Amino acid sequence: MKKIFFVFLAAVLLLCSCTSSFTVNVSEAGPAMAEATGFAWMEYDKDSIYNDTGISEDMYVDCFFAWLLEASVGNCACVILFEAEDSQKAGEIETYLNAYLNDVRLTQEKYNADNYAMAQAAEVAVEQNYVILAIAPDTSVIKAAFENAKVAG
Repeated sequence: MKKIFFVFLAAVLLLCSCTSSFTVNVSEAGPAMAEATGFAWMEYDKDSIYNDTGISEDMYVDCFFAWLLEASVGNCACVILFEAEDSQKAGEIETYLNAYLNDVRLTQEKYNADNYAMAQAAEVAVEQNYVILAIAPDTSVIKAAFENAKVAG
């Protein structure tokens, strides 16, 4: 019995050591994520975020939402980062952002092939209480900037 307990305890400790907790300062990380692309971005105000996505201020602690100003790259490109209050709110935000992304895809499908390709490649990601959506020519630099913004917590 003692042996089973120690094996169980070792497994729990191993699992806990593999689960990493982090925090992200959204006010710094959001602009850094956008700037990593090398393009110019315009930050969106909270009323416009609600109007476009349905995500209200009571669902998140902080957010960053910016549109790409470079018309030549595409008018659907955006960088979005939300810090939700908890995992339940993160799930709600994820649902809203997936609906938003689907709307962008439907709009761009017949409008602009390059924008449609960007939207098709985009995905909503959730890490802890952070919800991210990047529609951009190169989302890898945006993801890398988010990874760099993580602080062990």
